[in-house]
Amino acid sequence: MQQIIVIEPIVTDRLILKALVKEDASAILHILSDRETAWWSDDFKMRSLDEAIDFIDWGNEAIDVIHYGLFRKG
Repeated sequence: MQQIIVIEPIVTDRLILKALVKEDASAILHILSDRETAWWSDDFKMRSLDEAIDFIDWGNEAIDVIHYGLFRKG
């Protein structure tokens, strides 16, 4: 089994880049349920919190995929 390497969060004065966790599902749903944001991919259009959690779980369990998010501090 191949080990997945996840980088530690990168923190600046205003932003945090980190691997997504289930607690980020609400933010991901907000972004990827918006037609203007997710127009480029039918695969990532979401309609429920469960779909957002599944998306994060898929990225965390895959061998060659890790989903990262860029968050504003605070």
